[in-house]
Amino acid sequence: MSVEAVRLSWDEIRTRYPNEWVVLVEMEYEGGDEDDGELLSAVCLGHSKNPRDVLNQTRPLRERCNCFTHVYTGPVRAPQLAFFLP
Repeated sequence: MSVEAVRLSWDEIRTRYPNEWVVLVEMEYEGGDEDDGELLSAVCLGHSKNPRDVLNQTRPLRERCNCFTHVYTGPVRAPQLAFFLP
């Protein structure tokens, strides 16, 4: 589903699109550094529960952008590991 291109804070994006995949452009990072800084705000091009769907739906818009990111707004869970005790 595409959305209106409005700059939102990361908290606003997570509130509007909980537990969904979002495609973001024009990202602003703390300290201006995307490697070390936290995401402060961005323009959301689209969102979906399915990661492939949002990428397919935003393809025409993404092709005109220099840089985009594709992130999940929900909690990140580590894979469960099995431990075997002797």
